[in-house]
Amino acid sequence: MRATVGIVWIVGLGAGCHNSCQALCLRMASYAEECGFVVSDAELDQCLSDLSSPDRQTRQTCGDFGSPDTLRSEWTCEALGSYWGDGATDDAR
Repeated sequence: MRATVGIVWIVGLGAGCHNSCQALCLRMASYAEECGFVVSDAELDQCLSDLSSPDRQTRQTCGDFGSPDTLRSEWTCEALGSYWGDGATDDAR
C-alpha cells in the first residue's frame, strides 16, 4: 500500500487533480502508514471520492490542517488508526 499511496501522491499532484482535501487524505494515509497502520486502497479511494467536491468552508479547513506539521500536532497515531478503520499491521498490534 505504501507504494500505492506514493504513486497516487506523485501522479495526483503532478497532474494537479487533487484539491486540498484530497491532498489531506493522501497525507493522512501516509502518516497512518508511518504509524504502522495499513490503509486499504478502498479506504483511500473512498476518502478521495468523499472529498472530490468540498464546499468552500471544508476546503478552507482542509487547507488549515493540511500541512504535515499541523497534521501531526492535531492527530495521534491512535486517532488515525480509528479514522482508517484500525488497519494495524502485525508489527503495530
